[in-house]
Amino acid sequence: MTDGTAPSDVLVRYRVTGGQIQVDQRLTVFEDGRAELDERHRSREEISLEVDAAELERLRAALAEIPASRWSGTSGLARARLKRNLARALPHNRFHGARTHFELRRGGHAISGYADDPGDLAAVPILDSLRLRAIRSAPR
Repeated sequence: MTDGTAPSDVLVRYRVTGGQIQVDQRLTVFEDGRAELDERHRSREEISLEVDAAELERLRAALAEIPASRWSGTSGLARARLKRNLARALPHNRFHGARTHFELRRGGHAISGYADDPGDLAAVPILDSLRLRAIRSAPR
């Protein structure tokens, strides 16, 4: 978010990290339907796209379905980040078989898990679809 947009304009932040190629992708979806993808593991400009109204409403509905008890506060987020960083430092987890993690952030709270098993979080496939669309639309 490089344009100075207020955090209240953000609908959700979605981050995907790890895996065999150690990705670090950060997707921010704004209330007005704009979305920006920052690929920190690559040296290319931020990718912008527009989310159509129907897809934005599906995402809002999926986020609204998540019970408040699933969201952790900042201290839980810090613990999860520490555990991930420690796991990455171990030689057996850095390459083959390394799992990709996701993190949803909204209103100062977060949910994290494994990208290949998001459980009942319907927002994750929607956000993955947006992330992949942004990657495909990026200039080569």
